[in-house]
Amino acid sequence: MPRGNPTWTKGISGNPAGRPKDTIGPLARERSIDAFNTIVALLESKDEKVRLRAAEIILERGFGKPVQQIEGSVDHVVQMATIKIGGRIAEFHVGD
Repeated sequence: MPRGNPTWTKGISGNPAGRPKDTIGPLARERSIDAFNTIVALLESKDEKVRLRAAEIILERGFGKPVQQIEGSVDHVVQMATIKIGGRIAEFHVGD
């Protein structure tokens, strides 16, 4: 089976114009104050779930999402090895 895409010519870019410019980002940033004011207004909603979610959004944007601690113990350590043979990846246990 031939490698690569047979419809592409070697040395010629498949995307000569390059990556498209960011068009949505600037538009979204122009409306960010309106979006924030909408979220603030939702803090006055009669729906408790809407108020809670609006508060979460504001706090997450202001302080970041809370860090979640992961607790646990290790009873047995297992080492894994990954090798590539002939284009295929194989994983296997090392040791016990």
